[in-house]
Amino acid sequence: MKTQKIEQIVITPEMANEFLEKSEFNGDFRQRKLNTRTIDYYAEAMRAGEWIPFTNDCILIDDEDRIINGQHRLSACVKSGKPFASYIVFNADSSLIHVADKGVPRTIPGDFYINGAKNVSTLSTVIKLLYCANKYNGYLTISGIKLMYHQAKKVLEAYPDVESIVNLCKSKKYGISGITYAMNAFLATIINEECQDKAWEFIEKTKTGEELKKRCPILALRNLSSMWARSSYQMPRMEHRLNVYVRAWNLYAQGKQASYLRMDSKKQKLFEANLKQRKCGLTKKLIQNRE
Repeated sequence: MKTQKIEQIVITPEMANEFLEKSEFNGDFRQRKLNTRTIDYYAEAMRAGEWIPFTNDCILIDDEDRIINGQHRLSACVKSGKPFASYIVFNADSSLIHVADKGVPRTIPGDFYINGAKNVSTLSTVIKLLYCANKYNGYLTISGIKLMYHQAKKVLEAYPDVESIVNLCKSKKYGISGITYAMNAFLATIINEECQDKAWEFIEKTKTGEELKKRCPILALRNLSSMWARSSYQMPRMEHRLNVYVRAWNLYAQGKQASYLRMDSKKQKLFEANLKQRKCGLTKKLIQNRE
């Protein structure tokens, strides 16, 4: 085996394409199948200038120019048309292909835990919802959404009170079947201060069911939640439950009525008049009043 050589390189799309072509047409060598979603995820970060250079996860090229590790990053570089910086190990042992990327992957909840946060799973979901609400102009989806830590950190900076709200929703047990702590914490975080009391009223009444009149959207939401709990079928996907939840809030916020809420795949957009500006945090008083 040749002596390994490590280089610190800024890889251009042309260089990445050359690496990929040499590896692809190199005898009977086979790499694992490319994951297009991962490539899109990496490419988006590269286009946005959010790719972190020179991590310890090196690109590995063996002595026959075959890519042992790094094909998704190189493919993302080609797709984005943007260069990225990385360490490359040349003349790597080809047997490393069977052990590369086999460790425990880092996750956003894990990163939050390292930083001392509580309720990290719920917090991670709320961060994703906030990210999507801003990216997709009020529409919510978390299917297939992967965030890098620095992206999640930007959301935390834009909504500095989100962690306190998540902890409050967990401590008060603001959740019923199918309506998660994360949904309620998201709503309390993103709604502007003028509508805060109404948002918390919505959250509390969704939990308790007290003082609900006929045709109240919250009653319709609770009825649907009860049906989910009693059903022998699997709980509806998060996407569908989010749509129903947002529809109920939109109706309640506008003072409208509803006898029932339909389950469908059409995405619901948050009532724009209630949304806060991205960097508008809640006042501490609003949180303390409910602790």
